[in-house]
Amino acid sequence: MLVEAHISEGINSEDVPSQFLDITLASAQVSRGPFSIQVPKSRDLMRAERLGNGWVNFSIVIDSGDYVTSQYIPVPMASRAANGSQPAAQEVLGHAVTVPHFRSFRVMNSSMRRILTSEGGRPDGVVPCEWLKYGSQREDETRIGEVHTDTDSGSTDEFKYATQADSTITVGVSASASSGWSGDGSVKISNHFGGSGSFPNPAGTLKYADGDFYYQRYESNNEPDCPGKYMNQAVSALGDAFRGTNSPAANPYGGCLHDPHGQARADPHGGTFDQDRGTAEGYSGIANVFGFSFGGGTGFSNNIYQDYTNNSNVEQYYCGNGPMPDVPVIYNSSH
Repeated sequence: MLVEAHISEGINSEDVPSQFLDITLASAQVSRGPFSIQVPKSRDLMRAERLGNGWVNFSIVIDSGDYVTSQYIPVPMASRAANGSQPAAQEVLGHAVTVPHFRSFRVMNSSMRRILTSEGGRPDGVVPCEWLKYGSQREDETRIGEVHTDTDSGSTDEFKYATQADSTITVGVSASASSGWSGDGSVKISNHFGGSGSFPNPAGTLKYADGDFYYQRYESNNEPDCPGKYMNQAVSALGDAFRGTNSPAANPYGGCLHDPHGQARADPHGGTFDQDRGTAEGYSGIANVFGFSFGGGTGFSNNIYQDYTNNSNVEQYYCGNGPMPDVPVIYNSSH
């Protein structure tokens, strides 16, 4: 098993890297059943954390016999990565992360098998996977959330997206630069940008929130631990946010007073609610770029959240599909 840091280099004015290096930080022999691996502090780990504003995008590679599997996974490594996010803060304090399910094993290429054999089964001899920019970057509209406001006049919401991105988006890998993509985990997009992409939402809004991201393909040096010849990745957010054209499903409980998880409330004539700092809803099909359908989710943090104001004549309620206030989606109703 290899644990690597996915480190960006040569960043341009749009925060798009010219290349990535997957640098090995730790390795171990593992057997069946649950297992863990410690990643020691190192110069490469600290560099990855600095470039990721407290986050590190890890690449985990596992070989078994003649087969190998891998995935990218983002991990908050410093308190500044949490930025108000409760789930991220808990991960930082716990100094541990649970790895999601890996994709299916694939047949190991002969080059990797020769290296592992010559090294006595140890992965120390594997040359880092290097990803070089392939073709031009592409800007694309990407789903980052959803907005629900009650129909009572005066019930409003402002979707705030400011200062620093906080989006987790899947990575595509393939043997071809134009087709055959498959998901290989996710990476965190956490670049800084100036200003705010906030937008207001009047009463009766039921729309997805969208923002623009840069996407880029990369070609690997085809070393044994590379998960594919080509990689397709979201690399930076522009920092804008706007009301999308499509609508999400409405509140499944009919109204917040029927939500079994409870609700928050705001008094009429000026009450507010802006406390959600949980993990926002994840979606499939948030963007389709270079032939790959991306999935992912955005927020919530002190820079990305929803700010509800109740200027109506009745009490307003806020709820979600979990205990308040840290829910993936916020619903708003007066009943």
